[in-house]
Amino acid sequence: MTGEPVDAAVLTALKELVTATATAQKTIAEAEKARADADSVRAATEDTRRKAQTAADAAAEDLETKRLGNEKTRDELGNARIDKAVAQYSAAIPNIAALPKNTVTFNEGKVLRNGELVARALQQATQDVAEAVSRKLEGKSDPKVFVTAETRLLTAVANHRQLCNEAKQLTQHLKTTTDKATDEIGTTGVKSRFGVPGADRVVAGVVGAALTQAAALLEVDVAVTTSDSELPADTVHAAVIHELLGKAPGLTVRHQWLQVPAFPSPPAAGEGGEAGAGTLMAALDSLIDADLAAAEAAAALDVAIDDLGDPAADLAKAQKSGDETGALSAQGRQDKLSKLKLIKAKLGADVGKAKAFVDRINTASSTTGQSPLSTAASIEPIFEPAGWHVLIVGDGKAESVQVLVKRRLLAPRLQTTTTVGLDFYLLKEGNVVAAGHKYSSSAYRTTITKEDGLWTAMPL
Repeated sequence: MTGEPVDAAVLTALKELVTATATAQKTIAEAEKARADADSVRAATEDTRRKAQTAADAAAEDLETKRLGNEKTRDELGNARIDKAVAQYSAAIPNIAALPKNTVTFNEGKVLRNGELVARALQQATQDVAEAVSRKLEGKSDPKVFVTAETRLLTAVANHRQLCNEAKQLTQHLKTTTDKATDEIGTTGVKSRFGVPGADRVVAGVVGAALTQAAALLEVDVAVTTSDSELPADTVHAAVIHELLGKAPGLTVRHQWLQVPAFPSPPAAGEGGEAGAGTLMAALDSLIDADLAAAEAAAALDVAIDDLGDPAADLAKAQKSGDETGALSAQGRQDKLSKLKLIKAKLGADVGKAKAFVDRINTASSTTGQSPLSTAASIEPIFEPAGWHVLIVGDGKAESVQVLVKRRLLAPRLQTTTTVGLDFYLLKEGNVVAAGHKYSSSAYRTTITKEDGLWTAMPL
């Protein structure tokens, strides 16, 4: 301020401005209050409307619940009337659904007529095998077939060769040692006395076992185990051989185990060599002869040793008395006695080896039940010069299925089906000339009644 006087008009204007401002602020405050009151009224109105709507919704829901309850009650009453009517009408109608199904019970779960089914299927399968084999034999003069279940022919042939070679080597050792014994005995001036006491027991001890085993080759012991899923090889072989003989007249068939071995005949008087030389049985015959000769030589050695007395004592006595001639004679007998005892020990060792060999080839296997000798003898025919076709057929497999359909008013229907399968190999001189897997099926069906059941064979 400058201290100059203010115009009254200005002051009045300022006062009016202040008053107007205060009035405007009061008006604004009153307007704000009016708006707040309006909002409060509006909120209260909205709350009242929401509560009224909620009450209306609850009343409507309760009404709907009552309506649904009334409808359920009406439905239940209707269903009750229907059920009562059904019960009243059903009382006069028989309950067919309650009748038990017609059925049939099989003991131990066996398939009916399984034996016939297997036989029919096996016949067809073996006919197929025989047909395949006979085609390979067409045009052959004097055809021969050796039937076996042995798939490891290489092992069987090797064992046969081994037994033959062992028998020949043992025979040669026995002969060589026996010849030495005979030569030494001949120089003693003592005559060999065969058949002296004890010699027969030595012969029987070694030879008896071999002869017994050879005789046992004539025995046929076939163990057949049947089951629902396996056909023994012997059963399959019988069917195959039957079909082969029918398809190939003049065919020679030999079975590995069901046969009578052809033992070699002794050579005729004045003939050299041995009949059937090279075969296992011929080799065993030679071994038996050599063992008999060795037994006789052993008995003769005992006699010669006894006849030499006690040359050591005689030598000591002659030397003590100064008898040079007697000492020389005793010394010679002492040297001879040493040689004879050495030969006797060697001969005893060879005889022991022969006996061990015979015992080993006679011992039956715990798994197959066959001895090495019988196994080797069983494949002897394939070594014949004429040559054989070797037909390998193992166990057959049979699978049977039985289907039983149970019905309430009609008789049960039954169907049984069996499938048989088998493998075969045909060999000629070590080569496979034919092979295959043959199978066939057979089936029956029937309707089983309490009076009877007519079976019908089904073509497959």
